[in-house]
Amino acid sequence: MLVGSQKKLARVTDFCITTRNKTSSRVYDFKYLGVMLDSCLSWNDHIDLISTKISSRLGMLRKARKAIPREDCITLYDTLILPLFGYCSTVWDGSGKTNRDYLEKLQRRAVSFIEGRKIQHHEINRFLSWPSLES
Repeated sequence: MLVGSQKKLARVTDFCITTRNKTSSRVYDFKYLGVMLDSCLSWNDHIDLISTKISSRLGMLRKARKAIPREDCITLYDTLILPLFGYCSTVWDGSGKTNRDYLEKLQRRAVSFIEGRKIQHHEINRFLSWPSLES
């Protein structure tokens, strides 16, 4: 995988490495230790990956909320969803405002499912004492 700006990568048309008569072709993204790396290091692919995982687990949380108490839903969130937000977050934290806002939206959705009503961004800390994703 070549890493660089989109402009510089666009100039590279033919790239392959040959060793011991075996040719390796170019890849544009690569998953390593659960982190999705792309050639521009934009982290958009990684945010898409964890957002998909978080959304599916939020669906489970929403269904579980109908059958289990609030405290157990908080435990489910802490064990199934929160680690996805935190894993390698120091690496992809600078991914941009759009990605950060989308992840915050997913966190608000989790609080809404737990509380049983729509929650505004500034209310998250009041209800569950969760720090913001940024902090």
